[in-house]
Amino acid sequence: MSVERVLQLLQAGDLAGAATLAGQAIAGGASHPLLFDARGHLLLQQGHAQAALADFERALALAPSNPALHDSKARCLIALDRAGEALAACDRAIALAPGFAMAHYDKGWAAESLGELALAARCYVRARRLEPRMADAPARLASLAARRGDRSEAKALAEAALALDPQNGIATLALATARLGDGELEGLAERLTTLASDPRTAPQTRASALGLLGDVHDRQDRVADAFTAYRAANVELERLYRPRFAGIPGGVARVQRLQGEFVAIDPALWPALRGTGALAQEARHIFVLGFYRAGTTLLGQILASHPDVVTLEEKPAMIDAADDFLDAPGGLARLAALDEAGLEPYRARYWQNVRRLEPASGGKTVVDKLPLNSLALPVVARLFPAAKILFAVRDPRDVVFSCFRRSLSVNRDSYEMLDLERGARFYDAAMNFAEAARAVLPLNIRNVRNEDLVADFETEVRGMCGFLGLEWRDSMLDFAEQSRSRAIATPSAAQVARGLNSDGVGQWRRYRVQIARIEPILACWVRAFGY
Repeated sequence: MSVERVLQLLQAGDLAGAATLAGQAIAGGASHPLLFDARGHLLLQQGHAQAALADFERALALAPSNPALHDSKARCLIALDRAGEALAACDRAIALAPGFAMAHYDKGWAAESLGELALAARCYVRARRLEPRMADAPARLASLAARRGDRSEAKALAEAALALDPQNGIATLALATARLGDGELEGLAERLTTLASDPRTAPQTRASALGLLGDVHDRQDRVADAFTAYRAANVELERLYRPRFAGIPGGVARVQRLQGEFVAIDPALWPALRGTGALAQEARHIFVLGFYRAGTTLLGQILASHPDVVTLEEKPAMIDAADDFLDAPGGLARLAALDEAGLEPYRARYWQNVRRLEPASGGKTVVDKLPLNSLALPVVARLFPAAKILFAVRDPRDVVFSCFRRSLSVNRDSYEMLDLERGARFYDAAMNFAEAARAVLPLNIRNVRNEDLVADFETEVRGMCGFLGLEWRDSMLDFAEQSRSRAIATPSAAQVARGLNSDGVGQWRRYRVQIARIEPILACWVRAFGY
């Protein structure tokens, strides 16, 4: 009888009651997919994705051909930052039920989490066609349009979603983003405050609403109110992500470990290991790195506007080497000890990943744009000694404050940026490591200052091309227009699409009172980079 009663409660909309009864039945020895499904949905709703995943997997063991269970598993995997596995789970659900709109929607969500925005858009469009009453599909499409700076499309899609669900948080945020971009501020602060204060609003949406509220106040030159909203958004995100990162060494600790390992290696060893075994492709290979919000997206899109170049936008092509040499304790010493035969498999896997992530890369110069590859400089030096490197530089005060106020995808490193002082210390640690690596490693590297690009674009880009061995092309002057047609997954996408402007230069000065406590931490880098 327990299964029938659980079903009745679910049909009545009483998930909590159904899950409680299902848990009691499971504890009493019952085993039925509906019981695990009901309990799993409540666990996922409560934020316990790992426990929910276990329940859905137990349900799938009993009913492996149930597409809804595969889709529920995918949602858990997305929540656990395992979006690649979520894509596979969605594909299984779609194979079992091609017309299952929610599986197409969740596949889009997983693809968006991976930065595969073009695929995400196709999935959302498919979900919308299959289920025209699904408000979240046009809401997500509106969000994608807002991210790439297409404000008219964002407004139209958001309004369509809100017509179906007037309380839809995703659509509300997309509409607010588009209206803010067009300077339509009337009523925005009130609407975002209402969304953020509604107890039904999901934590991630609440944080986004508070961050956007900060941007509205910033536009109104209400600096103190803006900073309060940014801090409230980050407090919300810290509360959401703290369970995931509790007990895991954060960005500062990881960089300090890498620094200790690096300085323990005889500096004379690195130049001697330069080697000659790199692939011929390496001569057509560029790394763009530095730090979050330092201008790497701008550099990547400028280079991507060259017809002979393809840019990997923050896709982890070097993940195999990073896992073995950066994440594993003692990895740098093992890297330094490898001979060419030991290095070659890592190079081969890197290029396999490049071809998988960017099929159009064949025969082109590959730009690997990932800000924190600055922590991978020893790997770059050993695997790709002939590669060229652009190191993005921006006023450290603008960098850290921009990370604090802009929503980055939260991982163990970017989690540090949710707190202003922790973020400054992480920046300091990362720059210290990069400086130590640059002093020792045989690198082909050039600093590119964001402010110089803004002040004298063509001169700076021509200088970059000379360093990189690229022929200047006039198409590089039109990078902003071209970027609008690309699926850029970083928070800088809309800014890059607007083209060059000085809006972001010296923003820290308006918030000097609020960020005063981090200036001593950043002072040495302000001097080092000439600010």
